Amino acid sequence: MSIKRRFGAAGVALALALALGVAAPQDGGAATPSCGPTCYSPYSQDYGTGSIPAVKNGTASTGEAIDLAALSNSNSAEDWNPDEIATVSGLEAAGLVSSGLDQNYGNDMAYEFQYAPRGADSGLCMGVASAAADNTAVTLQACGVTADTLWIVDSAGVSGGYLPLINGSDTNFSTPYVLEAGSSATSALVTYTLQATNGILATSQMWNAELGDLP
Repeated sequence: MSIKRRFGAAGVALALALALGVAAPQDGGAATPSCGPTCYSPYSQDYGTGSIPAVKNGTASTGEAIDLAALSNSNSAEDWNPDEIATVSGLEAAGLVSSGLDQNYGNDMAYEFQYAPRGADSGLCMGVASAAADNTAVTLQACGVTADTLWIVDSAGVSGGYLPLINGSDTNFSTPYVLEAGSSATSALVTYTLQATNGILATSQMWNAELGDLP
């Protein structure tokens, strides 16, 4: 039984927006018009809305790399639909995530981000092929099968409207593995240990989002 069927998840872009504290849908830029206002456009604190996660070559196949790419509402490789799955506590009770994650992030919500070029769900989500570690490639993986495609909204890490996204495969809960934007605006996405200097989290690991088209 898939994670989605187990927890009855559906497309809930607005719920994700509320969790992140992001803006309502706007007209003009990232999602293709056919993907429309339910699409989700994540962006990092380092590069802002000018650089969006995109499936390499737009190919919907397991293991396809996900890189940052320049904002474009004609690039369907940037089309993502979010699904709210469950709280970390609910996932731990079902044996899908570690007890350490539950201890530290139990009330936080986990999401999947499904690749949906031009609004058509592909059944493939942003995830990792094996347990997250430093510099683990973020690629397309089958949605709803394991915690490897889950991303936990770290509500305690919110700063300036941005927050970390913890991969659900994580067992290193004190310093978790999170989504990392990389060293340039066209870098491949990876997971990496959450970094902090004097209590300030690394901007390459902080994320925000817009619903629908980006201005």
